[in-house]
Amino acid sequence: MTTRLNMPGFIFGDCPVYGRSQITTLWHKGIQMDCKEIEQRLLEQLQLAEVYVKTDGSHYSVTAVGDCFDGLSRVKQQQLVYAPLMSDIANGSIHALQIKAFTPTQWRREKLLNPPV
Repeated sequence: MTTRLNMPGFIFGDCPVYGRSQITTLWHKGIQMDCKEIEQRLLEQLQLAEVYVKTDGSHYSVTAVGDCFDGLSRVKQQQLVYAPLMSDIANGSIHALQIKAFTPTQWRREKLLNPPV
């Protein structure tokens, strides 16, 4: 049985695996971000050569290509991409974000080794 609580964005129900009650957060409908808006913001603020954003509900996948990633650790690269999107992550417009960051040289190699399907 699943019922709504008086807390927006939550549902309450029985867990099919453990057989006990659980609370699950829901995606906040109506505040989903447009992929083009995310691409434009990242292009402008990070001065990227290329950026691609895909979505599945409130879960986003970003592939960013730019010289700004040269010499940075993977964590620093991700922090760089997160920064322009933090307000949208905080308000729930973006629930999950997968980031792949490349320098232009790394991107050329990636496309040769793993061509798009």
